[in-house]
Formats: sequence, structure tokens, C-alpha cells
Amino acid sequence: MMLFAGLTFFWACDTDLSDHPTVLTPDAFVLNMPGYASIVTDLQKSTTLLLTCSQPEYGFTAATIYSVQVSLDNTWKDETEAAPATYVELPPTFTTAKLSANAVDLDRAVVKLSGWTEPEQLNGQPMDVFVRLKASISSAISSVYSNSVKITVLPYYLKLTDALPATYYLIGECIGDGTWNNSADPAAVGVSIVPLSLIANQEYSIVDGTGVFTYTGYFPAGKGFKLIGVPGSWNKQWGQSDDGAFVYADNADNGGGNIMLATDGWYTITLNTMTNTLKIDAADVNPSDFAAMQLVGTFEGWGVDPIVMTKTGGTNSHVWYADITFDVDADTSGDDPEGCKFRANNSWDNNWGGINFPYSVTSDSNIPYQAGTYRVVFDDLNQCYFFFVNE
Repeated sequence: MMLFAGLTFFWACDTDLSDHPTVLTPDAFVLNMPGYASIVTDLQKSTTLLLTCSQPEYGFTAATIYSVQVSLDNTWKDETEAAPATYVELPPTFTTAKLSANAVDLDRAVVKLSGWTEPEQLNGQPMDVFVRLKASISSAISSVYSNSVKITVLPYYLKLTDALPATYYLIGECIGDGTWNNSADPAAVGVSIVPLSLIANQEYSIVDGTGVFTYTGYFPAGKGFKLIGVPGSWNKQWGQSDDGAFVYADNADNGGGNIMLATDGWYTITLNTMTNTLKIDAADVNPSDFAAMQLVGTFEGWGVDPIVMTKTGGTNSHVWYADITFDVDADTSGDDPEGCKFRANNSWDNNWGGINFPYSVTSDSNIPYQAGTYRVVFDDLNQCYFFFVNE
């Protein structure tokens, strides 16, 4: 019995130590030298760059979050009021010690750190950059940084502005005028092709505009249509196979057949361009049918000379379009910000605004338009608007 009690005592002590480990604060951890470090990596022809590391010694297996940081001169100074940071931290974060840094994100970092604003500033030559990792397990514990490694890349120029949501478009015999007019001319938008809508509170990639897009509308049975990614091109399209499955094609040669629904009715299309998945579900809707739609705002005196919009063709359409030129930007600096809104039936009983330009889901705010010429498309059912540049 005494022997059993002693064993129990030692077991309890051992259990207590494992349940309450001592948290260490490591000074560094190891980022391994990647195999491609000795060659030139063409960022425009690359997708991801693999990085591997050892986990920091926290004293236990911690749920660690890793970030990739990039510097041109191997200095790692944070931003101050007097000077910008000497490095850029790439999105996204990772939770394993095997990371795949996005080549586009890396190129954006190189462009930003180099201060390039024009393509002519690049000399077309490879350059050395330095990469390190940041690891953290809690906001209460200081982050720890790896060693840096030098890699050689061939950068390319891209604009640093965030990408707009890259919506897809409907086209087909039951869409718009039904002519299948796949044209790059903005004048075809709203007439022959109709954009899918953005979704409220949905995040869209600032790098390539991918995300989740939707469209709810009425589709007659047996009438063919497709989804295209770029007006004027069939390279990115969604069709349907003989067995009824939805098929994505990244070039015109391997596209599926037309999508056809078996029963007349309202349907919701949901397209996730991050995961490249498409689904179409029956929708239970009973939308208001407006006889007229206008675009009004500061630019014309809030109804003095409104822009009259045209309803897109097709059964039970809720899409409207018009062309407009704004001579100056809306002044949004005051307590009563300028802007524009959509309103139905020449009345304020039903009106829609938005907080963003040129694309957004609707809200009560005025749309902060910017100077330029646009083909504007508004979907009163899906609650989304687009101002497509029309030059």
C-alpha cells in the first residue's frame, strides 16, 4: 500500500508539471534556406514561394501564427512619424511551419519598398531581397523573429492600389437582350451581359479581387446561359457538363455547354472565385416591381435633371443601366457630404445609396462619386451597384 501511495504521488507530480508548463520567451527561431535561393525566381511566372522553419521554443507545442516579412537591405526598422518602415509584412498569416508566400504579394512588397511608380523605373534585372518570419502566440507575449535569408527575384511592375472586386457576368439567351454579345465595350454591360452582385460584409482580395459573388433572378426553363470572368473573352467561364455538373474553364477550348435550369422560377447563383465553386439554388422571393429608376445627386441638384435609367431586358428583370459623366468629385469633407443615389418611380419612398465607389452593396449614405465617364448598373433586387469606366 505504501508503494502504491508513492507511485500515486509521483504520478500526480508529473501530471501537474505537464498540465502547467513553463512558458519560455525565445529570442529567435530558424528559417531554413529555401532550395530556390541560389537561382533567380521570376515573380511574374511564379505562384507561391515555399518557406519552412522550426517552431520557436516556447516550452510547449504552441498554436503559433507566422507572418512573412520582406526587406530590400536586410534592415527591419518599424514605421515612425519621421520615416516609413524598412520592411513590408505580407498577407496572409500561417499556422504551420510550412508556409507558401504569394508571389504577387512579394512583388507588391518589392514595388512598394523600391518606390516605383512607373514601369520604366524597372531595369529588367534580377535583384536580391531578404525574407524573415515573425511568430506570435498571444498578444500578451512579444513576437519573436527568425533569421533572414537572401533570395534573388526578377520583379515586375504593378500598381499598388487595391484590386476591385472581380465580379463575373451573366450572358445568354435569357440574359439581357439575349444576343450572347460578349463584348469588351462597356456599352454591352447591362444590355447583353449582367454583373453578379457583391455581398454585404464579404471580404474581397485586395490582390486579385476574388471572393463570393451572387445573383438572384428569374430564369425560364431550358434557356441557356453562362458566366464569364472578363467581358470580351471566353477564357474564364462557367458552363454545364452533360451530367448536369457546373464546369469551370480557364480557356475557351475546354468550356462546358450552356447552363440550363429545368423549371421556370427564381434562383440564386452563388460563385466563390477563391475556391472556384458554383452553385444555383431555388430562391423564395417576391420582389417589388418598379416602373422607373433614376440616378440623382449633387451633380444635377437632387432631382432637378435626373439621369433616367433603362431596365435591362429579360423576364422579371430588376437590373437598370445608364451612362453618366461626373465633371468633378463629390465633396465628402463636410457635415453634409455630396454624392448621388438611386430612386424608384420619381419618389423618395424607395431609394438606395452606398458608402463606396465605384462598386458597393447599397446603404442609406450618399454614393461618393468621382469625376469620370461611366456605364452605371444598378440591381434593385440584389442591392448592388457598379460604375464601370466608359472611355
